[in-house]
Amino acid sequence: MNKPLPNMKNLKKITALAMLMAVSMNATASDFGSWLGAEADKKLGNFTLSLGAGFRTQNNMKNVDRWDASFGVSYKPFKFLKFAAGYTYIYSYSFEKTKNHYDEYMQGNPDGTSTLIKEYDGYNINKPYWRSKNRFNFDISGNIDFGRFNISLRERYQYTRLGSASYIRDKYRLNALDEIYFKESERKYKESNNNNRLRSQLKVEYNIRKCPVTPYAQVELFNELDSGMKLGKTRTGAGVDIKINKANRLSVGYLYQDERDSDMGETQHVIDISYKFKF
Repeated sequence: MNKPLPNMKNLKKITALAMLMAVSMNATASDFGSWLGAEADKKLGNFTLSLGAGFRTQNNMKNVDRWDASFGVSYKPFKFLKFAAGYTYIYSYSFEKTKNHYDEYMQGNPDGTSTLIKEYDGYNINKPYWRSKNRFNFDISGNIDFGRFNISLRERYQYTRLGSASYIRDKYRLNALDEIYFKESERKYKESNNNNRLRSQLKVEYNIRKCPVTPYAQVELFNELDSGMKLGKTRTGAGVDIKINKANRLSVGYLYQDERDSDMGETQHVIDISYKFKF
């Protein structure tokens, strides 16, 4: 006998709650964004093949942050252990950035030493641009049950190859009257480079008896392998996984991201919505 589908009224309430969260955060956070994703999985014995696509926004959902497409394979020799590998193509957008410019010079001191002097001389505006990224990941995941709680730990090695890109920089400087004027525009170039990270994610789920909704909480640390395991980013979040039926699942959650190694050095609030289909 087939199990009945989850109560659609409850699913509508959960969806409405997620929309309310998004509207509320949109009104209070200038660094609010959304992540939308879809994935299709095919199980073949202990192996699972997956295809996925994603779309992200930032700046109160006014700007596209990135598009991505991915595929991967995982192997689960035991119920509590899983290995995985995958590839993701990312087309990311870098927003316009303004940075102060300083005229620097060394000033001699009476004792024979020198002091670096920085005087404000205007600012630069880096225009937005797109950049391609090729990303590979290798995972080891383990999980264990404690009553109705499931605790999982995932260690992920992530290698990213960032493609070259160019952008326009507008220079604004001070004149003799301390007035800002437009000086010139020049084209700047970013060369291809690599990034190596170790991502450690701890996740806790609670299995509610006879309920299609599973709440979860998680925290993830991004350690920069190219900088001696320096902590570059943290993500914390919570949400619910909704089992619509045997083949379809929906996940709705909130993420708080502190990207310490970014050019802007800002935090970001994210509504994360993803759909998964198993066949």
